[in-house]
Amino acid sequence: MTAYCLGLGIPIIAVALGSAQVTRRFGWFRRHHVGVSLASGGVLVVVGLLMVSGLLTRLSALIPSLGL
Repeated sequence: MTAYCLGLGIPIIAVALGSAQVTRRFGWFRRHHVGVSLASGGVLVVVGLLMVSGLLTRLSALIPSLGL
């Protein structure tokens, strides 16, 4: 029971202690929210078009040859 409680409580305490630093970093996202939303939406559209056209499979087959 002690291990369970520690496993459940330690991550919550770690998040609480790190929340101040995270809040400062989220300030950047608040200021650039529109740009981040447009960029991530554009990436989703491009990936969707690649999936529909079948090019995503071809592109993913190139990854091993690039050594990635």
